[in-house]
Amino acid sequence: MLEQSARAAADSMRKCLLILAGLCSSVSSAQNSEYERMLEALEVSSHGRVLIFAPTIFDIHLANSIRQTYLDRVRNTKVKLVTIQYYNYLAKSTILSLAVINVPIYEVQTPAADGIIIIDNQGWKGRNLGKVPNPNMERLSVQEINNMLLWFNKATGKNTRITQYEALDRLKQVLK
Repeated sequence: MLEQSARAAADSMRKCLLILAGLCSSVSSAQNSEYERMLEALEVSSHGRVLIFAPTIFDIHLANSIRQTYLDRVRNTKVKLVTIQYYNYLAKSTILSLAVINVPIYEVQTPAADGIIIIDNQGWKGRNLGKVPNPNMERLSVQEINNMLLWFNKATGKNTRITQYEALDRLKQVLK
């Protein structure tokens, strides 16, 4: 009798743990669903624009998506990236490798804030965009997108673009 009640308790404990594990995974995937939507929009953008502000990009998946979008001449999507110079000298940053393939990258002196990405007419922001894989992201409102478009125009108009030669030279310094 005691053995049966112990088995029943163990079975109910297993069921509770399975339910809890399922809830935890669904909450995790729900938080990252905006990041997945953002990556999908980046991968299907055609004849549009991709504007990104991130202090740096350590996220390899995001860097590869940017590279593929830039190099895909059929889709003809214009890509511009605005970063903070200090972070581009870090060994794990992919910014310089993107500059080597001629992705337009501009460096600004601004406090590191939320990362912003605008793809065609959609926008997202996230505290850790580019810093970690699968960051929590949220949608930008139309007003926020318009404000960021003005900021991007100023940032890319006032600051010089990293050249391929400069990127190679910096990569040599970083890899020493």
